[in-house]
Amino acid sequence: MRIDITMFDGVDELDVIGPHEVFRSAANLGGRIDARLVSRVPTSEIRAAYGLRFRPDGVFEPGEADVLIVPEGDGRRETK
Repeated sequence: MRIDITMFDGVDELDVIGPHEVFRSAANLGGRIDARLVSRVPTSEIRAAYGLRFRPDGVFEPGEADVLIVPEGDGRRETK
């Protein structure tokens, strides 16, 4: 099973790292899972909400993944 986790500038780090860790752990235990970090457009680096930088495994291609995970942004709100 191929699982793509999409990333974009400003994505919440935990929304990417959490699912990635779970699926990669399942694969290490014998699950037939290929979890990938993908960007929406070609890019060499994604900068997350709190500065962590990711290097995508590839670019999202519609119809290629069995499961698509779309994380949220950083969740911070401006207060005035």
